[in-house]
Amino acid sequence: EGDLGVVVGLAIPLGACLTYALGVLDVVIWGIVTLLLQILVFRFTDIFLRGLPRRIAEGDVAAAVFLMSMKIALAVIIAGAIADPNMALLG
Repeated sequence: EGDLGVVVGLAIPLGACLTYALGVLDVVIWGIVTLLLQILVFRFTDIFLRGLPRRIAEGDVAAAVFLMSMKIALAVIIAGAIADPNMALLG
């Protein structure tokens, strides 16, 4: 789960960013924002499902699937925000 969730969670927003990016700096900034938000969603999920890393390490598939679902859902929301053609990046 870990690798797939991370890759998909970062790829979806960055793919959307590439559509409207004004340059490499936009992609780097949104990559950092996405990474920070993905860390936050992991922390919130860990609070909700106490001991998440341990549970996943012990083979709790439901916990792993829930975490991956949260990461992908956040990625889609971020991608929607980034890819809004009405969003003025530079004012």
